[in-house]
Amino acid sequence: MRLRIYIACICLVLSGLWLTPVNATARCFGETGYCIDGAIYKYWQAHGGLMVFGLPIGALTQTTVDGVQVSMQLFERNRIELHPNKRAPYDVEIGLLGSDYLRNTTGVRMAPAGAINEVDSAGVAKSARKDCKWFATTQQYVCGEFYAYWRQYGIASRQRGPFSIAENTALFGLPITGVYQETINSHVYQVQMFERARFEYHPENPAPYQVQLGLLGRDLLAQSQLSPTSTAQSPAITATPTPFVVADYLATTGILPPQDLISFRSSMPPNGYWNSNSANDIMLIIRDIHYVTKIKGQNAPQGMKYMVGTVTVVNNRPVGGANCRVHFADLAIIDFEGQWHMSDKITQIIDTPFTYKILEPGQRFGGRVAFTVPGNSAPGQLVAQFSYEQPVTVELRVWPHNK
Repeated sequence: MRLRIYIACICLVLSGLWLTPVNATARCFGETGYCIDGAIYKYWQAHGGLMVFGLPIGALTQTTVDGVQVSMQLFERNRIELHPNKRAPYDVEIGLLGSDYLRNTTGVRMAPAGAINEVDSAGVAKSARKDCKWFATTQQYVCGEFYAYWRQYGIASRQRGPFSIAENTALFGLPITGVYQETINSHVYQVQMFERARFEYHPENPAPYQVQLGLLGRDLLAQSQLSPTSTAQSPAITATPTPFVVADYLATTGILPPQDLISFRSSMPPNGYWNSNSANDIMLIIRDIHYVTKIKGQNAPQGMKYMVGTVTVVNNRPVGGANCRVHFADLAIIDFEGQWHMSDKITQIIDTPFTYKILEPGQRFGGRVAFTVPGNSAPGQLVAQFSYEQPVTVELRVWPHNK
């Protein structure tokens, strides 16, 4: 009997299905198959977690820097490094992924210097704007929403008060380019590179969620895997999450840790919603998302739960454009495991259900919709496949709450 248990344990480890490490302080992520532990986990948790670093996309590795062995782990948005030759709290650092990415794409680690007498698009001197700061070290300005975001976060060295400039720099680094355009996932965005991050401006998002951190860790991992000289043994990452998606959806118990719930709820719109790109001809909005186990006396199947939300469809076409036929049966939820769940007959018995409608140009129409999803998972995307239309996908960036 002991031999069988021993063999089973070996099989689980070799198959990668056993993600819970021996150390109880570790945290494992089924979506990428990697764990974080010890000082790296504490640092990740204390300084922004998913929003700043994203998910781990590589194992803990070692390298030699100036003759000293350094441990490091790659995340979607950054890299955390352990420097044993430095005294705490400076023995844990964030990698210079912004500088690395700029070097890989342009051949230099810093763009040419800007001018302190620069003017903005309206002809106003940046030096006269209160929302601009000149960084003499790198000869670059940071302005507007990017500067507000940069000042909002930092590596705290004390327990109270706003972050200092030094604490902002410890997290994001200094600006190493001005603002420029870059194509990301087939869309053109205004971006600015910092030593440790790429700031992206997403106008399709509601304020104040238009500034996002780029997935530099994934970009650099992809570059290393494509390089003919690469010897990296990291597995190919097949998932392609959108920045700032709630991706830490399953701990080993299937329950989201309370500290993450608090973080997500304080960082998202209070009523919980997101919408598709507002430039689309057909726009989809979902809000008031929550879970229930019973709808008008009908219990969710064993091991499942109902996700209910209010959906609004907007036909943004000008007068004379094509109409759009919509129906709850055209909606589906994709959970974090990649499984599809169609809106079914349960939608018909909820209050003010989303029903059949021909939507003329300029019109909007909405109602309640329900989906049956696994009890230990959560939805990641809402997909609409309306008749004669291209599919519309909405990232569900708000963790639903129980009622």
